[in-house]
Amino acid sequence: MQLRPRRPALNPEGHVSWKTASSQQASLKLMVGQQSTEVTRPTASGPSCPAPQPSEPVLVGQILPDPILDMSLRSHGGEKTSLRAILDQIDGDILVHVFSRTTRKQLREEFERACTRERYPHITLTSVGMSTYPVSIYASISDNALEGIEGLPRFLISDPKKQFLDAMGFVRPSSTSKASATRMRRQGPLRCGFFIVRKDKTLFAKETGTLENVYEAIIRAEKKLHKGWISDLKRMGRPVPPW
Repeated sequence: MQLRPRRPALNPEGHVSWKTASSQQASLKLMVGQQSTEVTRPTASGPSCPAPQPSEPVLVGQILPDPILDMSLRSHGGEKTSLRAILDQIDGDILVHVFSRTTRKQLREEFERACTRERYPHITLTSVGMSTYPVSIYASISDNALEGIEGLPRFLISDPKKQFLDAMGFVRPSSTSKASATRMRRQGPLRCGFFIVRKDKTLFAKETGTLENVYEAIIRAEKKLHKGWISDLKRMGRPVPPW
């Protein structure tokens, strides 16, 4: 009968030691009660990981990353949509109005002022309304007084979990003041804001704050678009309109 050679055993230090069965059992008894850590590695057949979210908000002048463009939003009717889907449906740029914890009176004043302000005839911004309510806030104000207003957003979308707004950087900085903490809890992390996205997916402008600040920032952004349009005409050698 041919005997097989005994295999070497590894001691806790990792060295090879030729131990008998009795000595191995004795060493195992000494290790009772000690916890062992098992390292597991993910396999290819495991559950799929979620899409990586941008770690920092997108800055003005940067192209929106795919996770933000394809992030799931809700339309006014409850259907799923995304910012990329809206950009694919229109020709030109979009102006997204963002509202959270805004009263009906404030919204009415905002749209009335937006419609009466002077606009550049060559700048067309498709208006998009976004709120953080499960159902778009515009559903509660589309009464007879607002039906004929031209400035109403063409697209109404909702971001109730604020995932999209957080990725875009629409959050207030944390405050240690007790009064500020109470105000944030009542008003939410965002009151209102806006951002403009060009057709090439570039973030052109962004602002958050009170309705007054947002309104003034939109006017500045339109002036910036106008100056860029004039510069393009001069570079191509075309005449500049008098207005």
